[in-house]
This record gives sequence, C-alpha cells and structure tokens, in this order.
Amino acid sequence: MGFKCKKGFQLSRRSPWVFQFCCAFLGLTTTALSAQTLGGNLTRHKQTPIQLLGFKGLDTYVIAQDTTDEMGGFSFLFKKEDYGMAQIIVPNENPFLVILSNEEVLLEGPSLQDPAHIHIQKGAENKAFEHFAKEQAIRDNARSAWDFLETLYAQNGAILKKPSVLRDIKKEQKRIQNQEDAFFANLPKQSMLHRYIPLRNMLNTLPITAQKGRTQINKAIAYLRKLDYTDTFFLKSGLMQKSIEGHFWLIENAGLTLDSSYLQMQISIDSLLDNLKNQTELRQSISEGLFDLLERHSLFQASEYLALKLLNGETCEAETPLAYKLEAYRKMKIGNIAPEINLGYRAFRQGRLLKSLNALDSLKATHYLLVFGASWCSHCEAMLPELARKYADWSQMGLELVYVSLDDSLQAFYAQTATYPFICYSDFKKWASPIVKSFHVFATPTFYILDAQRKIKVKPISLSQIESWVNHNLKTEETKTPGFRK
Repeated sequence: MGFKCKKGFQLSRRSPWVFQFCCAFLGLTTTALSAQTLGGNLTRHKQTPIQLLGFKGLDTYVIAQDTTDEMGGFSFLFKKEDYGMAQIIVPNENPFLVILSNEEVLLEGPSLQDPAHIHIQKGAENKAFEHFAKEQAIRDNARSAWDFLETLYAQNGAILKKPSVLRDIKKEQKRIQNQEDAFFANLPKQSMLHRYIPLRNMLNTLPITAQKGRTQINKAIAYLRKLDYTDTFFLKSGLMQKSIEGHFWLIENAGLTLDSSYLQMQISIDSLLDNLKNQTELRQSISEGLFDLLERHSLFQASEYLALKLLNGETCEAETPLAYKLEAYRKMKIGNIAPEINLGYRAFRQGRLLKSLNALDSLKATHYLLVFGASWCSHCEAMLPELARKYADWSQMGLELVYVSLDDSLQAFYAQTATYPFICYSDFKKWASPIVKSFHVFATPTFYILDAQRKIKVKPISLSQIESWVNHNLKTEETKTPGFRK
C-alpha cells in the first residue's frame, strides 16, 4: 500500500527520497500557514536593508530581515512566539513600533523617519494603535497647557481673580481624561494595547508623578513593585528596561534622605528578585541590567546590596564579568580587612625610587587612601593634580596616599607621576596586577580608605566624598605620626 501525496500521484515505500521531500514540503507549508505577514511600502527606502526585531525581556532579537525592492516594498513572516511589540528597523533612522498578533499587518508611508505619515492599511490592532498615538499627542499637549494654566491661576489668585476659570480648567482636564478612559474601555481586554498603553503612559509621566507629592509617588512605586517580570506580555512589551530605570529613578528623586532612599531601593530589589526566583536565566539577565544601572547612577550602596543578595542566592555563574563584580562587593565591603599590600620595593615619590619601602604597614600612618588609576584614564588625569594639592594637609592628619597605576609602560607611568608628592606604584601588569586583582578593581579611578589595620572604612566614588570623609573623621584627630617621608 502506498501513501497519497497529491492527486494522481502514488508514493511507493521504495521511494524514500520522494517521501522525505513530500514531508519537508508539507512541513514548510504548515509553517507558512501558521505564520502571519507584516509588509508594506516605504517609498524613500528603496533597496534598503530592513529588519523586524522582537522583544524578550531586556533584549531584542531578529524575527526576520529583508531588503526592500525598487519601490520600497518589503515583507516579513512572524510566528505566534513573536506576538507582542516589535520594531521595524532601517539603517540610521529611528525604529517604528508595531504590534504582532494573529492578524496580517500592512503599512505604507515615505520613511520611518516620518512616522506621522506612515499609515496602517491593514491590521485592526495596529490601526487602533495608530489612532491612539495621533490623538494622544494632541491630548498630551492640551493637558500640559491646562496644567500650566491651573498652576498659574492657583498661585496668582490675588492677581487673576477668576475662581470660575479654575473650575473650567478642572472641567476640561476631566473631559480629556474621560476621553482617554473611553478609548481603553472599548479595547478588547485580551489585546496587547489594553495593557501596553496604560503602562507606557504611566512610565512616561513619572517625572510629573515625582512632583505630585508623597502619596502619588508611593502609589507609583507600589505599582512598579507589583509588575510580574515573568509575564509573557511584559517580556514582549519592550517596556521592561524603561520600567526598571523609571522605578529606581523615582525612588532616587522622591525627595527622601539618602538612607531612606537606599532602604526603599533594597525593598524594590527584594521584590524584583523574589518575583524572578524560579526563572534563573531571566533573573540573571535582569540582575545584570539592574546592577549596571545602579553603578551608572553611582548608587553603590544599592548595587552592593544587590551583589550580596545575588551571591547569597548563588545565582551568578562563576566566570561571568558580572560575577567578578559581585565578588568584589562581597570581599571588599566596608568593615572587611583589605588584602596585604606588597609594593615590592617599586614605589616612587616625586620620581625617586623608595628603595626601602615594601609593605604598606611600614608607613605607620593612621589611615591610607588607595587610588587605582592610569595615564590613559582622563578622570584620573584630571583628579591627580587636585589630590597632590590636598596631600600636604591630609598627610598631617595621618592619611597616607598611595596611587596604584595600571599602566603597562614605565615611560607612561613616570610621565604621569614624576612630580607628585605621594607614593606612586606600578608593576606594569595593568589589569593582571596582583594588587589590582586582589582589590577586585574593574574601573578607574577606584578609591579605598583603610585604617592602620587595613579595615575598609569607606569606598568613596569622588574627590568630594574623600574630602568630606577626611574633614569629618580626621580633621579633629591629633596626628602623632605623619605619613612616611623619605
């Protein structure tokens, strides 16, 4: 008995290659039928590379790519696993946002650089998105104008004696909001837009929320803490990074004391990690993004808290760059004893070799400021002359300054340090230097202040923080033993 593949064609078991071809053809046909199409014409993008990118958490991935034809036409196929927000990308222009769902999408326009003139020809949800975006821009402008007038009349009541105007302003603000609410009420609850637009609007208005007082700020933070990072909608929304950045920006700008701000960040970190506790790969990706965000904003107390939480939870792979940074926070946190510092009789002061200096302990200072830098670090170059000017006063307070250079050239090291009055050292091994590795240095400049027992007292992030700590902690102390002198 044979297998019927097409009308009038009998397939014998003796023709396995024919059978395999038919199966492959049917498989491709099934895939094509299960996929949806996004296509269109961009008349200014003729014979141009074009991509369709999907979102997956903090990352994007290529769904499809094409080259437009001589008329600017293109066509993409996408599957059910790609459903969500996506971007159409061409070189050197802003991306154009679209919704991928169980419907064909067709758009036309001149170029992605001119989104106001791109029109959705087919695709109900994308048409609704286009309609909302155009109307919302007008509503947002009107709302900003009315908000300005409301503040003006409220703060200048003695001059602008028109209580009725304030009532009319509030009435119009309410009407605009009702119009927006009506749009959402008419959206199907299962649609991407039903959840996407409210979240995007909330994130876009966080700067306004930060000015509205404690109640509104707390409400927004509570909302952001409840976001489910494992939810398919959120993973495919393209809003995850903006949500994390907005969340911690709002805490940072909520008008709290520094200690209260860090406490709120710790609560938010706990909430986020708890939400991701059963998603190892996603937890790793989001933690890395958050860690980078906190460090870029110099929120080192929060990044240290995140590092210790991750290490305690054993969620980080041992050989990743992130793992190295996390381990640095654990080993080099305030209160720990820093590694021994062996200068190997290679230290210099004002260009002269200090032949008798090996261990840092032999300097007999009450405190040590360690500065890790390099001649190729522009921030270091700008900072070192200022450190040199302050060194005389600081050394009289018992603070010895040791500059550890990551240069790999004696010439570069000497050119940078020859005139400085504090101790300068390099073994010319750059990042592979034993001192650099033992102190887990991964950026320049890096600072540590140690006491005489090498206990880490503080990890400053700037010259002003160093100066503030010295003035607060050392200025009133009697210094019996100034820094080492050769």
